[in-house]
Amino acid sequence: MPLKYFTCFNHSINANSYAEKEFSFKTDVKVKRIFINERSGLPLNDVLFYLKVSENVYTRDYAPATLFGEDPLTAQDLDITITAKETVYYKVDNKKSTAINVDVCFMIAD
Repeated sequence: MPLKYFTCFNHSINANSYAEKEFSFKTDVKVKRIFINERSGLPLNDVLFYLKVSENVYTRDYAPATLFGEDPLTAQDLDITITAKETVYYKVDNKKSTAINVDVCFMIAD
């Protein structure tokens, strides 16, 4: 599946805090992968990720952010089809004792 585009969101999250985002895509899409990257290079140990599309929860109850990976060699293949009318919700929960600055990028494929 060739890359079509990326949709990315950035969050600065204090220690023992979280960020959440709810949005919809403008057209029907297939999410091939989700990349989670910490801008300063801090490891994502103790960072949790929760993903829900409409009523479909993909991370029951959560997943370590490291499972999603920072590059194509480590990121999980997801192949989640999302229609334009569906709402995407995610939460990044920082359990670390330091603040983090993360990008959450959805890789959209044809």
